[in-house]
Formats: sequence, structure tokens, C-alpha cells
Amino acid sequence: MKLQVSISPFDYPEEEYEKLPEMNFSADNPDYWLLLPLFEAIEERTGKLIDLGESNSFSGQELEQMELAINKAKTKLDEEEPNEEMILEQDNDRLAILLDQLGRMVSIALAYRQTILATSRQ
Repeated sequence: MKLQVSISPFDYPEEEYEKLPEMNFSADNPDYWLLLPLFEAIEERTGKLIDLGESNSFSGQELEQMELAINKAKTKLDEEEPNEEMILEQDNDRLAILLDQLGRMVSIALAYRQTILATSRQ
């Protein structure tokens, strides 16, 4: 299974964005599993899970809730010691990068009143 998280297509200012960001995951990609606790926190706030096996879309207040969950995860990551259970030594660094990427996508979607699409494919 594969999952693509993207911003709904729109006419964006090319001087600001060469290409709209997107994120791609698969079951064997550790990035998905690093973000799963965040995806579950987003589900608690919106009732929708970003999941390998299910497609969903997020807009309006759901995006605001995603942004809050991302910011909370960033704060928690900054405050805590590295987790001994992390798969790789660099997982906290990678998680910070992924949180920034997803946060940027949500910010763009909010600014241009677009939708975040989480599209599952087999």
C-alpha cells in the first residue's frame, strides 16, 4: 500500500512555489511510522486518519486542527529527550524534518483555502 499526501491542485504563484510539496509513504517506509502518532493525534481532532489503507481529505477547520497537532508535536519533540525506542539514532531529526514538511503543506493549504488530500493506493 502507498499513501500520497498532497495539496489539492490550484493556480499557485509560481514565483513563490516551483512545485507544490507532497509526501509519499509506503508500508515499508519508516517515515510513515514515525508520523503515525501525529496522524493519530490528527484523527482525535478531526475524526479522520491519514492512513495507508484509507483516503481522506482535510479542509477548513480540519486544517486548523492539523496545524495545532503539528505544532504540539514539534513542541513535544523539542522538549523531550531522544526516545530509546526509536528505530534509528537519527529518528528525532527525521521526525523534525517531516513535521516541518507537513506543516508547510498545511500552511499553504490554509493560506490559499485549499484541501490536503491523503490518497491511498495499492
